[in-house]
Amino acid sequence: MNLKIFNINNCVSKLGKTVTTHIAPPKKKVLNDVFEPTQKIKKIIVSHNTFQNKLLACIEAEQNPAQKAVIYKKVFNPETKTIQKIKQKVNIAVSKDKWYTTYHLLEPQSNRELGYVTICDFEKAKNYKFSSLFMDSKLSKDYPEADIFGPRISIEYLQNNFENEYSGIGKAADQIAIEYCIQNNINPQIVSLAEEGSLIAHYKRGRRFLGFEKENNEIKKLINNYGTDDPNEIIAKMISNTKNSEHINCDALGSLYMYMPQNIIEKYIKLIKESPILLEK
Repeated sequence: MNLKIFNINNCVSKLGKTVTTHIAPPKKKVLNDVFEPTQKIKKIIVSHNTFQNKLLACIEAEQNPAQKAVIYKKVFNPETKTIQKIKQKVNIAVSKDKWYTTYHLLEPQSNRELGYVTICDFEKAKNYKFSSLFMDSKLSKDYPEADIFGPRISIEYLQNNFENEYSGIGKAADQIAIEYCIQNNINPQIVSLAEEGSLIAHYKRGRRFLGFEKENNEIKKLINNYGTDDPNEIIAKMISNTKNSEHINCDALGSLYMYMPQNIIEKYIKLIKESPILLEK
């Protein structure tokens, strides 16, 4: 991706500065000569954490004040000695590069990037001559067993920059991905490549895996131990055999290709009708 990146030394001075352009508001009936305020699209500089927080970059993005997502702030309750999750609305800023679109989830007051999701649009990629050299063909091929055919998008990157402070960014990212499909007239079909460290979280959010690419000795041991070669059944058994507080080690499974099943998409579509992030209600 070749997002417009600024000199990191100038990043702090540019954060928060905006350039606004006015767009016409939706037509509404005027009552008592009171006019609706003009919506503003802001051009802002986002301090963007890339490559799992290993590189900080300043990039240009656009922010629509009407677009908000809900995530959860983790707050320690000293009385119960537990972590409570408090709903918090966050801002959305959008940056684009060729066939990639990144949605940055920003803290309302500071515009600190709490996390982000980057979407790869395979249809847009077709407009670029050498895009196939940068694409994962296993994400764009058809999977009849999962009813995945034709145009689709992939979630290229998904990152929670502050896992100890916030949760719910993955769920917001899934909703954004479906709304992106609706905005761009794509039948919602969402695929991704999941790293082994994130398999449990993705599975619990409803994602399902497309099978093992290669059966090495470690995977063969898992197949023998769990009596199945379906990674979804193996992960389900791992979860059921583990206490909530225990860590589940999925390193032996390796990275897996995954998709969002239709029943999960339908649940998000119902949610979008009530509480959209990108679309107008």
